Amino acid sequence: MPLVLELTSMQMVWQNPQRPSKPSLQILGMCVKSLVTLDPETGNTTRIDDLAEVRRICYSFQKRAMKPEYIYTHDWQEGDLVIFHNQGVWHTITGQLENSKRLMWQCTMASGTPPQPCNPALRGIARP
Repeated sequence: MPLVLELTSMQMVWQNPQRPSKPSLQILGMCVKSLVTLDPETGNTTRIDDLAEVRRICYSFQKRAMKPEYIYTHDWQEGDLVIFHNQGVWHTITGQLENSKRLMWQCTMASGTPPQPCNPALRGIARP
């Protein structure tokens, strides 16, 4: 995949073509600079540039998925292999690696089709 060095505007909630009834929140709050919201009834857009407010809004979406009942922590043992679907989970490393090393491989499959917003009313609307 090409390295993207410019800012781009992306939907936060995408429709997964394999599971259209299950929206996919694809957001990394610390990477969001501003938000543009669209009122589907009026078509009016609102841009939020206050970084603290942007992060507060993003976290309010993310915290629903970060409830303890949705969190899996792995008790690593030598030789373990963990596989996860990168668009189906949020992942992070926590704790200390001490003197251990972690090897992580990522397989990314590109698509010629851009992500589609979950709300059909938003499809085809130009993003500012």
